[in-house]
Parts: sequence; structure tokens; C-alpha cells
Amino acid sequence: MHFLHTLYRHALALAHRLLGTDIRFFAKNAVFVSTGYATAVLRGIVTGYLVARLFPRELYGQYQFILSAVGAVGAFGLPGITNALSRAVARGEREAILPVARVQFLAAIVGSILLLAAIPFLPAERQALWPLFLLAALLFPVSQAAGTIFASITVGMERFSYALKANVISNAAIVLAALLILLIYPSPALLIAVTMAFPALVSLNFSRPLVLRPSPAVSVKPILRYGLQLTLANLPISLSWYVDKLMISALFGLNQLAVFSVAILLPEQSKVLAKELLPVLFAVQSRGADSPERRRRLLFVTLRATLLFFTGIIGYILLAPWIFALLFPNYPEAVWLTRIAALTLVTLPSGILTQYLEAQAMIRALQWTRWISTAVFLISLLTLIPTYGLIGAILARGLLRLSYAACSIIFMLRAPPVPGGSQTIPSAELP
Repeated sequence: MHFLHTLYRHALALAHRLLGTDIRFFAKNAVFVSTGYATAVLRGIVTGYLVARLFPRELYGQYQFILSAVGAVGAFGLPGITNALSRAVARGEREAILPVARVQFLAAIVGSILLLAAIPFLPAERQALWPLFLLAALLFPVSQAAGTIFASITVGMERFSYALKANVISNAAIVLAALLILLIYPSPALLIAVTMAFPALVSLNFSRPLVLRPSPAVSVKPILRYGLQLTLANLPISLSWYVDKLMISALFGLNQLAVFSVAILLPEQSKVLAKELLPVLFAVQSRGADSPERRRRLLFVTLRATLLFFTGIIGYILLAPWIFALLFPNYPEAVWLTRIAALTLVTLPSGILTQYLEAQAMIRALQWTRWISTAVFLISLLTLIPTYGLIGAILARGLLRLSYAACSIIFMLRAPPVPGGSQTIPSAELP
């Protein structure tokens, strides 16, 4: 036991030297977040790997198609409100949770209407998918509002251990239900119902003891205004991130969509981990006011983290043929695609810089970063996918992430100083 404790202290000291920042606070809370991520990985193995392995390609393509459609209308759930409300909760404004969640629920109904409106326009060969769209439309508003309430409490109050408990219960329920579905009656509709409804129910149940009843005097206009600003800043990526899958399904069919989804399945797990860890890392970076020295130091940390991350990518590229032979023997053509997909993630640590723009309320810089990178992404999709197919879609993601990182660096260094800073909770909205 003493040996493990000593090893842990040396590991923290090494991380401190490599990254040049205090890592202890991050490590303490990252234990909770990483454990929650481990349960999410288990859920991903069942709902991602086993579904890809046991579903016929056509069914798996249908499953990915409806997930992309739901993701495309996600912007109408005003996702930026979650981060704005988290900041308010961190400042002790818990009475604002319910009024803000009601607004988000009503806004998300627009997304539901769009999903229903898409049903008559489905191609003839996909008309059988209308129950999936109907089910997703019914669950979408509840899922959005429940996620906002729970995230605002756990992130705003830094209740990471509480979030871990809820995540473990939610993911365990999804894993058990998904296994039963796969073994008894493989159905994309049932999987959609499970993966959307269970987290919402658990979030609402765990949020109830901590939500304060709003008083008549509570005003949520500033929260809604800032949440709308964040939503508009994230809007390009929110709308365009799922375009590649929709284009692949339209141009090459659901079988090729299944191949593409399998190829990016494992590399994208690193993005999930980063999304979980960035809010904790931000707590370390959020101390003190904005300054040029602080920006340069943050850039230094990001570059070091990128080099460390790159070593992991190289390891995955070398092991990919063996991993896919073991996990996805029915998708041999996805091996070379997954290697390229892994390389496109090399700039992922630059999300730290984008979080800083949001934390300091540099809304204009944040908007320019996301609008420019999204324009690059859409142009790349429209030119590369019709010409190069699946490889074009992966290259387009790489160009998005490269431009996202470059814009984050440029605008962070060039933006005017923020007097006193404006500490908020990061969205971890990663491309």
C-alpha cells in the first residue's frame, strides 16, 4: 500500500513537471470523473461495440442514422443554457434551475417538430424508420431538460461524486436493458428508447432533492441571454457535426454508414473522456483574472498535453489491426479508416483553450472560432465526401479540428484582456 501511495505521489509530481500546472486538484476530482467515464465506456461497449457486432449492417446503419438526426436537431434544445445555468448555480442561484429548465423544454419542442416533419420526406426505402423518428421526437424535450437540471447542479456545485453515483446507475440500467434487447429482440427503436429515457429518469430523480423552489422575484433573463449567446456560438458545430453521417447515408447507403460509424467508434472515445475531464481541469485554470502571462502558460500546458496525447494515438494506430480483428472481424475495411480517424484527434487538447475563451466570456472570439472552423468543415464535407467517400468524411473531421485549434490559439492570443475575468463552467463542446 505504501508503494502504491509513493507511486501515486511520483506520478503527480511528474505530471506537474510535464504540464507545468498544479495537477493535484485535478487528480482528486478526476478520480470521480474517470470512474464515471469507465461506466460510460462499458455502456459504449454494449450500445456501440455489441450493437455493431450483433446487429446486421443495415440495422446498425438505421441506429446511427436516427442518432445523427437527433443530434442535428440538438441545437434547438438550446444546449448553451446548460453552461449558463451551471455558472448561476456556482454563484448560489439554484432558484433559477426550474424556470430555465422549463424554457429549454419548450425550446426543445421545436426539435421534436422537426423530427416529426422529416417523416414524410424520408426516401421510400426508409419509410419504415418513421417509428424511430416518432419515438425520438417524444423523448427529446424531456431528455434535454433533465440533462440541464442535473448538469447545472453537479457541475455548478462541483458535486462530482454525486454525479458519479447517478452515472453508474444510469449506465448500469442502460447496459442491462441493451443486453436484453440484443439477446431477445434486436431493435433500434428499443435502443433509442433506452439510451434517451433512462438517463433522463435518473437525472430527474437525483436532481429533485437539490432543486430549490423558485421565488416570485427570481429573474432568469441574464441566464437565458448568456445561454442563448453560448448556443449561437456553438450552433455551427451543433448543426454540422452530424452532416457527414447524413451525407454518407444519402450518397452511399446505410451499410457504408455502418462502416464509417465502426471506424470512428474507438477513436471518438477519447473525445468522450476529454469531455468528462475538461470541467475538472477548468476548475484549476479558472483561478485568477485574465492576463497575457496566463494565456501563454495555458498555451504551454496545451502543447505539452498534445505531445502526450500524440503518443497514445501512435500506440492505437500500431495496434488497430489486432484490435479490429478481435472486436470487429466483420468490418475489415474499417481498419485503415480508424487509423486516419485517430490521427485527426491529435489537436483534441486544444479544447482547453476554447474553454478559456468561454470562461472569460470572450463571446466574439468564441463565435469566430466556431463559425470559421465550421465553414471549413462544411466546405470540406461538400467537396471531399462526394469525391473520396468515407475517407473524405474523416479528412473533413480532421480539417475541422485543425482549424478549430488554430482559431482557438489565434483568438486567445489576440483577444483584448478581460478585466477581472468572468469565470463560468466550460461546455466541453468538442469537435
